[in-house]
Amino acid sequence: MLATAEYRPYGVGSKPLRVTWPVKESTQRSTYWLSMPYQYGVPLLVTFTVLHWLNSQSIYYLRVMAYDWTGRPIYRFSVNSLGYNRLAIFFFCAYRKFKSEMPSAGARSAAISAACHVPKDEDLDHAARGSVMWGETVASPPWAGDFRGIENDKGHYSFISSETVRPSLSKMYA
Repeated sequence: MLATAEYRPYGVGSKPLRVTWPVKESTQRSTYWLSMPYQYGVPLLVTFTVLHWLNSQSIYYLRVMAYDWTGRPIYRFSVNSLGYNRLAIFFFCAYRKFKSEMPSAGARSAAISAACHVPKDEDLDHAARGSVMWGETVASPPWAGDFRGIENDKGHYSFISSETVRPSLSKMYA
């Protein structure tokens, strides 16, 4: 989720790249966490502790015994089940809504790689050191005239430092 949350804002506006060792006098941001930012990590540890406690308190074994009028148990009408507290489970389930229409790539390297194929006329040095945005490229795609398997009339999405266009549902993309 956090990888997607960092990947998708490029579809809304320009943003500098986050790299391990930023180049001096560039807008690159440095890596400030190993796998998760502290602003998520610490509250998540607290949340997992509370969830673990709620789980231990809200999921329980339930046995309902039926008795006849003399007080003897009627075992064929007895029920053994697992009970749970719906409110506690519902309270901790949440959904995150993303701002852009950018497709989720998650940690799939093929999808991220496809978004990193920039147009032929893109200044790679400027894109690497400045801000980039994800969108349909106005310039010709990197394969234009090179490959026979991909038609040139198909659009292409990429991270670029120049102008982008919003996604279109009526157009095919490669």
